[in-house]
Amino acid sequence: MKTILLIYLISLSTLFSSPLKEYPEPIFNIEEPPIPTKEFGKYDLSQHDVKFLSSTASKNAREGKLNLAIKFQYWAHQANKNDGLYELACYYSLNKNINAAVYYLQKAAISEGTFYDFVIDDEDLIPVMNSKYWEQLRPWLKKCSYAWRNSGYSRINIIEPKYKTSKILLIGLHGYGSKPEDFASPDDQEFANKHQVTFVGISASLAMENNSFMWSENIPKDYKHITKLLKTKGINLATENRTIILIGFSQGAQLSTEILARHPNLFKGIIALCPGAKYDSQLHKAKPKPNLSQKNAVIICGAEEHAGNLKLSKSNFEWLRKHKATVSYTKIEGMGHSFPNNYYRALEDYLSYVLNDKESNQAN
Repeated sequence: MKTILLIYLISLSTLFSSPLKEYPEPIFNIEEPPIPTKEFGKYDLSQHDVKFLSSTASKNAREGKLNLAIKFQYWAHQANKNDGLYELACYYSLNKNINAAVYYLQKAAISEGTFYDFVIDDEDLIPVMNSKYWEQLRPWLKKCSYAWRNSGYSRINIIEPKYKTSKILLIGLHGYGSKPEDFASPDDQEFANKHQVTFVGISASLAMENNSFMWSENIPKDYKHITKLLKTKGINLATENRTIILIGFSQGAQLSTEILARHPNLFKGIIALCPGAKYDSQLHKAKPKPNLSQKNAVIICGAEEHAGNLKLSKSNFEWLRKHKATVSYTKIEGMGHSFPNNYYRALEDYLSYVLNDKESNQAN
């Protein structure tokens, strides 16, 4: 009996492993669903990459082939143990296997995070919401969301040039609900090698999930979070010898502008891609510094963006210009709230502008 109990406790510990130090105890002790077979015709799904498996699962789900969606998504999660459980719960829910859906939803909430505001609006989970579990499960999921938000969980990614010394430190601040890999992933390696750029991607100050973060929009708090994470990698903005440029998208683009306004002595300039905010600009609270006149900024936005984002981008441009910064402002026709097409080609131009290539410095 003691041996059986030990195995049971170990299995629970493995089941609910989490990067969080503290989280609400699971409320439903549901038996683990049968593991889908890895065979698919002549193929072994355990040998395929996560991108193929997850995209195939999603395609099958859209076509109503839910047993196949479950099979492919299970093995997608096995290929990347840090992601995919929430999607698996959704596919089980759509397939009306409520016990399995709740099992994986609990596991996802603890090990990956399930942002409460998204969950309660997810139509895929309507079968779970109509089940006997929902009355207790809903507030428990909310507690899990709070646990993630208050956890202090964060990540920092760095891509260094492989063959030459880094000359530029490009610090990336991602948008609402996204992750540091937006600005520091293997996709950036070729550009890093070519231009001697070190890409640094920093997760925002509040964790929503394992792969989803948001900035608090408390500028001193967010700035302190950035400097703290940089120091874990031996990067001190005050003593750094490389040229430092901030680049951000959406909420991160607005934050990069706010930080430059307050700490212009530390940065060469910014690249602000489609600035956005949950609330509004806080530039009016910044005390302008004389050396802003020595800084260069690139601001782009999509012509098809929400009116509020267009207004914010333009007001940032006007504020920076008013305080003598050199600014390029471009509204891109046919683009919405997104990274520009041919991103790396565009990034070359943006860096050239911020680095003060006079021939390319033409404010729009």
